[in-house]
Amino acid sequence: MTILNWSPEVVLDMVLGVLALTIVASTLIIARMRNIRSIKLIDLGISFMALIMLFEAFSVLYMDVFLYMMCTLSVFLSVFFLALAINYVTRESFISKDLVFVVCLGALHLYLTFQSDQYVKALEMGFLTITWTGALFYVGNLTQFLLFIYFFYWGLKSYLNAPYSIKKTAALFFFGTNILSIVPVSLIVFTFFEPLLIVVIEILMIVGLITIQFSVLYDPKLLYILPFRLLNLIVRDKKGNLLFDHNWSDIELDASVFAGFLNALKIMSERVMNVGEPFEISLKKGILIIHDSDDITVGLISSKSSKLLQSALVKFTTAFQERFRVLLQKGVTNQKQYESAFELIEQYFSNFPYSFIKDKKEQLLLPIYIPPQLEYKLNDAFKGDPDLDNIKKEFARAPTGIIREFISLHEELDQEFLGDSTGEVKKFENKKDL
Repeated sequence: MTILNWSPEVVLDMVLGVLALTIVASTLIIARMRNIRSIKLIDLGISFMALIMLFEAFSVLYMDVFLYMMCTLSVFLSVFFLALAINYVTRESFISKDLVFVVCLGALHLYLTFQSDQYVKALEMGFLTITWTGALFYVGNLTQFLLFIYFFYWGLKSYLNAPYSIKKTAALFFFGTNILSIVPVSLIVFTFFEPLLIVVIEILMIVGLITIQFSVLYDPKLLYILPFRLLNLIVRDKKGNLLFDHNWSDIELDASVFAGFLNALKIMSERVMNVGEPFEISLKKGILIIHDSDDITVGLISSKSSKLLQSALVKFTTAFQERFRVLLQKGVTNQKQYESAFELIEQYFSNFPYSFIKDKKEQLLLPIYIPPQLEYKLNDAFKGDPDLDNIKKEFARAPTGIIREFISLHEELDQEFLGDSTGEVKKFENKKDL
């Protein structure tokens, strides 16, 4: 009968591993709901991080060196996929100088992983365990150090680049990455003198993982604040008439002037701008991405170019043309008729945060911004109400999801009211006939 080597290290590793897998499961659900692609690589990294803990737990539980080799292999794979993910999130590119270093270190790490003389069974805190020895002791710890550094770098860059609207959540996210990275690195040196600190480190890692999970679940926009910042989007018809515009920041850009600029570009670039293919123009402080379709031209200003933005812009353009095809064919230019395009913004650009307020001191100085489609609905719903201005201010502070729900509810009530009115008219006509 096999005697199991239960120890505090085994229990904590199991808890950490299960918790990391729940983070993977929850973020995959978010990715599917919000169409977040970059999260898949992050999930791979965290999945192998979970395997580190689970393989370590079961290898110590059964005192099996092969399982500990799988734990050692998972250390490198976790670092590798997190490096790819963070490179993509921060640069929209997988290749970087630090990745080359990770791969070179990984080659040595992989060679030492399957050398049985690099492992030793020892007694720690009164319990048997398996640990690294020889060259693997140094290479393995360096690889783990890189894992902590990547988490810290990710949290720091997210916090520094976060717009004011999600700054508090970014601070919580940064706090979680610190607990998962800087704190363990600071304490791990002392474990050589007091092995019991390993338990403290693993408890802190549990807290860090929970904090990171809560932050990402609370606001997935944390995954989209690094590569670029959206500024403005407009839609014009083939005659150059402005149909719809939307802002993500407080840039001073008149939509009519923007539309005129697109008209001039369209005339100059007929040979370059092909229907169905986004076209980019470099600006002094950003990039203008233009997508031309059969009936409309859509322009999007961003802080930098992005394949993700190009894809979202193409999908938005196609959906806009399909939704308003009848109006476009009739040549309708009244912007109020296209206000429901705000729902398409929510559908294809919902992951990108707004940046109207960059600092808490600006909160009372910036003008209240309300999307035109929302202002129209509020004017219609609260016509003649003396508190209309206060209502607008409250909606301006409300989350985007509440705005979308209000517009949807307003339209449903309008339809129900029209339906009831039609029903009453029919009843009256029937009575009259009798």
